[in-house]
Amino acid sequence: MRLIAIVHHFIVTENLVTTYADISNDRNKVHLCLKTAKEKGFEDRIAHGMLILAIHSTLCTPLLEKGWALSNVKSKFVHPIYIHDKLELSSTITYHSTKKCTATISCTNFHNKTTFYGKMVFVRRSEN
Repeated sequence: MRLIAIVHHFIVTENLVTTYADISNDRNKVHLCLKTAKEKGFEDRIAHGMLILAIHSTLCTPLLEKGWALSNVKSKFVHPIYIHDKLELSSTITYHSTKKCTATISCTNFHNKTTFYGKMVFVRRSEN
């Protein structure tokens, strides 16, 4: 089986983080206040983990358009993602059958530090 990889690059902007805070109502000050973020031991304000995972899920669009449904996501955040970080999101299909598809996922910042990694499982949608 040939592995298929999709890669996406983007920059975490202040507008993206504040808009996500408004939409999600997650106003934890480590995302919005530099002083609080530094008091908590971070270098800068950090992005919401679920925001980055949601952006990462857009890499799945080709599978969703071909009749697959996201069944399960497991991820582990191992390094903070800061506002203004340049990120590389990647997804690689590692298993594929007629009923199930598995992909590894990861995010790396411009310092080449892995910020999160995990796995997504897709199942073939039933045609009703």
